[in-house]
Amino acid sequence: MAWQTWESLGGVLTSGPGAASWGSGRLDVFARGTDSALWHRWYDNGWSEWESLGGVLTSEPAAVSWASGRIDVFARGTDSALWHRWYDNGWSEWESLGGTLTSGPAVSSWAAGRLDVFARGTDSALWHRWYDNGWSEWESLGGTLTSSPAAVSWGPGRIDVFAAGTDSALWHRWYDNGWGDWESLGGTLTSAPAAVSWGPNRVDAFAAGTDSALWHQWWDAPAPAVLVRREAWSLQADSPFDPITLAYAKAVQVLRARPASDPTSLTYQAAIHGSYRTPPPGANWNECQHRSWFFLPWHRIYLYYFERIVRKVVLDAGGPADFALPYWNYDRPFPGNTLPPAFRTPTLPDGTANPLFVPAPGRDAALVAGGQIPPAATTSAAALARTNFSALPGQPSFGGGRTGPAHFGSALGALESTPHNVLHPTIGGSATSATPCGAALMTDPNCAALDPIFWLHHANIDRLWNVWLARGGGRANPTEAAWLTQSFVFHDETGAQVTLTGADVVDTATQLGYVYDDAPATPERKVIEVAVPPSPPSGPPELGGATEETLVLTGATATARLTVPESTRGVVAGGGDSGQVLISVDDVEAERDPGLAYAVYLGRPDAADSERLHIGNVSLFGVAAAADPERAHGDSGFGHVFDATEQVRVLRERGEWDPGSVVVTFEPIRVLPPPGVAAVEPEAAPVTPPVRIGRVSLFVA
Repeated sequence: MAWQTWESLGGVLTSGPGAASWGSGRLDVFARGTDSALWHRWYDNGWSEWESLGGVLTSEPAAVSWASGRIDVFARGTDSALWHRWYDNGWSEWESLGGTLTSGPAVSSWAAGRLDVFARGTDSALWHRWYDNGWSEWESLGGTLTSSPAAVSWGPGRIDVFAAGTDSALWHRWYDNGWGDWESLGGTLTSAPAAVSWGPNRVDAFAAGTDSALWHQWWDAPAPAVLVRREAWSLQADSPFDPITLAYAKAVQVLRARPASDPTSLTYQAAIHGSYRTPPPGANWNECQHRSWFFLPWHRIYLYYFERIVRKVVLDAGGPADFALPYWNYDRPFPGNTLPPAFRTPTLPDGTANPLFVPAPGRDAALVAGGQIPPAATTSAAALARTNFSALPGQPSFGGGRTGPAHFGSALGALESTPHNVLHPTIGGSATSATPCGAALMTDPNCAALDPIFWLHHANIDRLWNVWLARGGGRANPTEAAWLTQSFVFHDETGAQVTLTGADVVDTATQLGYVYDDAPATPERKVIEVAVPPSPPSGPPELGGATEETLVLTGATATARLTVPESTRGVVAGGGDSGQVLISVDDVEAERDPGLAYAVYLGRPDAADSERLHIGNVSLFGVAAAADPERAHGDSGFGHVFDATEQVRVLRERGEWDPGSVVVTFEPIRVLPPPGVAAVEPEAAPVTPPVRIGRVSLFVA
């Protein structure tokens, strides 16, 4: 690209212009005309004619956009007050915001619904008024200004303001959880300054010097010692993209273009998790750890080195110095439980294809259309309630059972079960193509990491590990040598082979150099000691009842009634009095993942939504890989074990716990429409691959 020649946009201006943009391909320009009114011209696939927006201006206008379709314009009026007009599906009338201005205004916005306006007052100080669900009063920020101010925001909660002082130097004051003191940035200005930011920790200021040349000074903070992974929705401001998500999108584009043999390519990195391709000699492909206590440390290391690869691409391109992979906390109310906008917008701000966008059938069509994921799929409550990281296979635990490394083992942890496993098919949907990785990317472990949202999903799972530790109450990482010393091989940003162990990744801040933006303080790192594994229970849980027939799930709600013989009804009747009640879903089989998980409820199947008791979810994520005889995996089936102790207690309090009629209900989990939007029934019922459940059992431990 090259600079185009100057073009005249006509008009007769009696002030400098103000300009704003609410998205790619849209420009709005404002200026005072010969009649002192505000005049406006805009570009949207072509320039409009000039239009008058009225008013009587005595300064140049200032304009800003906080979201697509929204513009706010400010100027000083003949009464020296601040006047304001805005566009939001039509132009408002002018309103006075008072004050007595002796300069033109400056305005910035750090998020949708937030405006900060600045001007010089009659005392030559900087005065400030802001909008956040209503206008504040004016406040003085001091200083002695000899020019109009300039203002800019580089992110939520941050403002930088500049002006010329009595010594003609550039003076600066900033807001970041409170106002900093004025500081001199030197220079000798002969004009008011202008300021702009292209991303977090970057500000550029411009002004005319005594030689009439344009002078430039900038702030570019070095990368922080500890990077902060931020929630994707908190990055959304006035457009689907911000510097972090835009940098990630462009980096994904670079990684996709690299050959599959390059360890820093997206193809190679995704294949480490799983792939249908034939691995190059010595490649560490198809090694993701699932259904064992290595699930969390393996994925933490995997995510860490992928972030380093992406970060190098970002920094090489001049991107944000503080870049870290964002995460998606889907366990929040609407719209937080919908796909972040940067991942469902087909184009980047420059109009080119968006590498983060995966259209259906690559992702679930309802999710791409803005649908929301139901709470049963996103909740981490059951996992966070566990106080034990690991347990013997067949016992509930937070992080998975104590087994050896396995691509897909037999000891599923609560966090891996929900939300991890459930989110994969909920995001990916059902495979509609026989071509490997031709559809439903997140549903298939051999394709999942090709979808850029995979990495944000796993960043959230990694964050929840930190959240779990910070809750205390005996929660701690394993101290057994088998977990601490187990090593895994990856590749760093240079392509070199690297190795880390469980002991190397127990503290993200001190060992890996990152934290999460919402986190409680990073747990104090404890001295690692090798300990003898705890003794197993004195005896196995007692079987109280079980189903007698195979249950087949085909995408509709189904119930399983357990047969409880007379010999165990007493034990079942008193379930939960002194131990745990476990519901075990065993011998789960399917030819492939149906692209659908099932929520599991205990109690009356006709109970009202507010009274239903959710005990967990059944997901088939990885079922094909678990049955592959060519790969290491567990050998005790693709089962699930749920702790139903609390749910049984509730049923007993309600008088509904009948040991002779224990009912377990399986209900498909599907993406819901946005609030207020009616669900669209498909013309034909979707064909859902069957899932066979050999037995549902109740145990009392």
